[in-house]
Amino acid sequence: YFARFDMDGFELDWMRTPPFFIGGTEDENRRVLDEIVRTARRILRMAEKRCSHKIKLSVRVPSRPEEALRLGLDVAGWARRGWIDVVTPCAFIDSTDGSMPLEIWRALLPKKVDLIPGIDILTKPHPDMPVFHNLAEFVNGFAAAFFFRGVKDIYLFNHMDRQTGLRDKSAYRELLRHAGTKETVEKTFRRHVATMVQNLVPGIHMSASLPLSATNFWQEIRIEVGGGMNGRKKQALLAFDSEDTLRTEDFEVRVDGTPCPHGITGSPLKLPSDTWQKLAYEIPEAALRHGSAVIEFKKKGEAAASLQWCEIDRSEERRVGKECRSRW
Repeated sequence: YFARFDMDGFELDWMRTPPFFIGGTEDENRRVLDEIVRTARRILRMAEKRCSHKIKLSVRVPSRPEEALRLGLDVAGWARRGWIDVVTPCAFIDSTDGSMPLEIWRALLPKKVDLIPGIDILTKPHPDMPVFHNLAEFVNGFAAAFFFRGVKDIYLFNHMDRQTGLRDKSAYRELLRHAGTKETVEKTFRRHVATMVQNLVPGIHMSASLPLSATNFWQEIRIEVGGGMNGRKKQALLAFDSEDTLRTEDFEVRVDGTPCPHGITGSPLKLPSDTWQKLAYEIPEAALRHGSAVIEFKKKGEAAASLQWCEIDRSEERRVGKECRSRW
């Protein structure tokens, strides 16, 4: 590639597909992966001389630094040795890791190394659910949360123009216009979804906050929501699997410790299953803090229900004539 093409950068995609060694032998084999990255940097430097410009070396790696290391990927070591220029932490295919520890990644990497978190084309809250193809408002939510935590760019994995991209191509074109900066994406309609984490590390199983069986004591789900929340309508949307007919009055819901007493049974927002019962609770203006939010819920009655999906939504304000209307 380096001999045939001029380029601005080259990516080593370590997420297609781990694991690379028999489980338990990663530490003794780490030098094999080190040598691949070191060799790529050496060849890249030769190409830079031929092309007369800088060529960046990027690595796409697991969303969690400790899981990257367990696969034999010494990402921090590569960065300290000057072998790589860009790190893209990204979960494996089935879902974006919406709560990846970006602050820890940033502390591990030299300042000159760019940290660009990945947003997958699929979203999945827990292992027992089929994957759900991304909607633009999901990407808006992930991007806004990542930008708020200090990154300068985002990486859209498998968001192509054709089969693997967003199903709604007009929404995809609009997404490309606004999702690339904190200032523009914070103004959009955003859905911040609780997701699972899967990095295909032997001995480390996928993790998720959901599903949760509804009980008479408080249970919690943490979601990264970013900034730009003030002055907009906000709601917590909970979707349950239940043979009983559920209403918003059947549950108590709090966001960041503040009760959300006003709710609506049902919602027009698309979810992976049409059989789930959607309960939407209005979040009071002063309740939601920027950054990381916690939804708490408990049931009041005896209905049996399992929470399958949980999200926090932020409306978009659109001007229609002289009126300003909120859009979910």
